[in-house]
Amino acid sequence: MLQSSRGPQVLLSSQVASGAVPVLGAAYRLRPVVGDGVVDDAQVFTFVAKTQFNGGATTPTGQVVIEGSADNATWYPIANGTVRTSDNSIAAEQVPEVTNMRIPPYIRAKTVLAGGTAPTLANVTVWVNSNADFSLEAA
Repeated sequence: MLQSSRGPQVLLSSQVASGAVPVLGAAYRLRPVVGDGVVDDAQVFTFVAKTQFNGGATTPTGQVVIEGSADNATWYPIANGTVRTSDNSIAAEQVPEVTNMRIPPYIRAKTVLAGGTAPTLANVTVWVNSNADFSLEAA
């Protein structure tokens, strides 16, 4: 289990080469902390991604997707990042907030190929942050 924190915690950190996109991050159990003064329904989670894609034969584009699951078996997208081009630039963004939905107990991040051929380098870090304490446990 990762330490309880109100600050950001890393959800996915990966550097892959040779067209290894998509990158699928590990699954984590997201646990709000009891007694932190914020009721679970009022706890807000945000995701921040830093991406760098480079290379590929036909102008690849990549995207970060945050997925959720109620049972750690069936996964569905809960937030999508901006589609980024493969120009070796480093882009940081806040993945759009999850609205009109409670965050499921299991979360993970992944990158997907949004177009073209797979990039030869994908360097991705995704953080999860909240307005109250929480912990991430390996699922």
